[in-house]
Amino acid sequence: MANRIIWSEAATEDFDAIVEHVSESGSVESARKFVNYFFRQLDVIDNQPYIGMSHAENPQLRKRLIDRKYYLYYLVEDDEIIRLLNIIDTRSGPGQNPFAF
Repeated sequence: MANRIIWSEAATEDFDAIVEHVSESGSVESARKFVNYFFRQLDVIDNQPYIGMSHAENPQLRKRLIDRKYYLYYLVEDDEIIRLLNIIDTRSGPGQNPFAF
């Protein structure tokens, strides 16, 4: 069953910034690989929305490690909608992460 994935403005901005950073600090090819890997992970989440680690207080809030450097935070709403919230660098301090869990 395919879910509907909705990008928040914050997730879109995070994604764009990461791709820009990877292309500038690495290469366009590195950025392309990241984008391809990211969207493969979205396919996994789309098919298995509960695969991500859940938050103890809100089991609908999930996180999934993407490319060893980033956590994708998302909500599973009504088992049919996946709302992408943020993409946070794993090296960020806890004060930088509004969803730290």
